[in-house]
Amino acid sequence: MAWLPLLWMILGWVQNDLGADPIRAIMLRTGKTALIFLWFSLSCMPLFLLFGWTWVRPLRREFGLYSFFYASLHVLNFLWLDYGWDTTIIFEDMFQKPYALFGAASFFILLPMAITSWPCCKRYSQRCEPRKPAPPVTSVRGITHTPF
Repeated sequence: MAWLPLLWMILGWVQNDLGADPIRAIMLRTGKTALIFLWFSLSCMPLFLLFGWTWVRPLRREFGLYSFFYASLHVLNFLWLDYGWDTTIIFEDMFQKPYALFGAASFFILLPMAITSWPCCKRYSQRCEPRKPAPPVTSVRGITHTPF
């Protein structure tokens, strides 16, 4: 189910059905999907605490990793398709457009959480698990990144 937005984008790209600016359409779709999965991840714990739904608790990690996946596609689209890896233009626009700074900050906050969520990093993750206040911060930064 989480792969459907990606399949939808690939199908739109192949059929040339993404509109007049396909790079912008991919940018918006990957960013929106990353935010949706981040919101799903953040809503799992309140649902568990308020209603006692134990089945949503294991989904928190999966939703978080899918959020990171789509955020990575969003960043990759920004760096590769939109700017062609030209670092001078990227850094110029990073400081001229506030949404780029908010987006970069959100991605770099999400990065260590995604790294420590993989099973190979379980030992490090167990030490960091009680101190993960970053998802709400990332959500707020992602939301403020959107309207610009």
